[in-house]
Amino acid sequence: MSGRRPGIALPFLATRGGLLLVGVLASRLLVSGLTLQKGNLVYHRPGPAALEIWARWDAEWYLLIAEQGYHSDAYFLDRPVAYSPGDATGFFPLYPLLVRFGTALGLSALCAGALVSNLALLLGLWFLRELAARDFGEEVAEVALWVLVTFPTSFFLSAVYAESLMLAGALGALRAARDGRPWAAGLWGAVATLARPTGLLVMVPLADELLLARRSAPGPRGASRLAALGAPPAALAGYMLYCRASFGSFAFLARQERWRGALSGPWRAFTRYLEAPHLHDAHHSTIDLAFAMLLVASIPFLFRRLPRSYALYGTLAILLPLCSTLWSFARFAASVFPVTLLIALWAARSRGRMLTYLAAALPLSGFFMALYAAWWWVG
Repeated sequence: MSGRRPGIALPFLATRGGLLLVGVLASRLLVSGLTLQKGNLVYHRPGPAALEIWARWDAEWYLLIAEQGYHSDAYFLDRPVAYSPGDATGFFPLYPLLVRFGTALGLSALCAGALVSNLALLLGLWFLRELAARDFGEEVAEVALWVLVTFPTSFFLSAVYAESLMLAGALGALRAARDGRPWAAGLWGAVATLARPTGLLVMVPLADELLLARRSAPGPRGASRLAALGAPPAALAGYMLYCRASFGSFAFLARQERWRGALSGPWRAFTRYLEAPHLHDAHHSTIDLAFAMLLVASIPFLFRRLPRSYALYGTLAILLPLCSTLWSFARFAASVFPVTLLIALWAARSRGRMLTYLAAALPLSGFFMALYAAWWWVG
């Protein structure tokens, strides 16, 4: 196995094909969750089942923005769920812009969204393979590909969500930094930042790779690295200025605080859970709690087994969402690639370990996909 480059096509096609089959069957056989969870935004026009199952919950917002722009309050105000003016800005612009580009080429927004997500996932898999092979060898790289695409909530990486775009941006930024291409690293960091709010966290591992890990670089190159680090915050600043000019405020910050709550320490999510534990709901989900506890427990091992830049990114990506709520943590976990690498390092040591991981991950992956496709909220 160590003498050949692991391919990304087989893991991608095998898992996406399986999720597609599960999703289509679930959408036909299960009662729709919309019968009980009414009032949320449902915007998109129905399409073929093979595409339809990937557009649920937050996907509605991305499709709305792609077709109607951010000034689309008329589509979501005055619903049973209390939305506010400017709420669409809580969904960052790069993903819906790419979907809109797809519609300009003649695709439906639904098709364009699925295409953007899966192309971004393929790109992310390529970057993950290159980084893992460089740091740990081809065998671990191959296992890492399978770990990522079989993670219990990896279906979000193919759904009409921005998770895979942020993942590709973060991995691309670190790959470019490792290759000594600071401006490419900065641009990929901007991609991650404009995909999702937590994409800005890539600044920390980039600073480590471009500045601290290469302190001996000559002055001009060092200055170039420092300047390239400005690309992600500049991208965020540009979006903030747009929000300010268009809505008179930073509306996306207000939405985040209203839906997720004010930021505190990473213990906040756990104390909120204990207020009213449930199997699964917004702030008190035992499912999200299980993912959170496992990822928090992995943090010491990130620093023991992975390069420092990866460990720093993984730690921040785990802890920052927990500073407000457990809401959607199971979804966020799918794109925390340092955890993917950590699992791969463990699973690559024996066939039994890999089979153990798959035996746990695959049933959960199918179960969550079925719920999502049938409009039962899972993240």
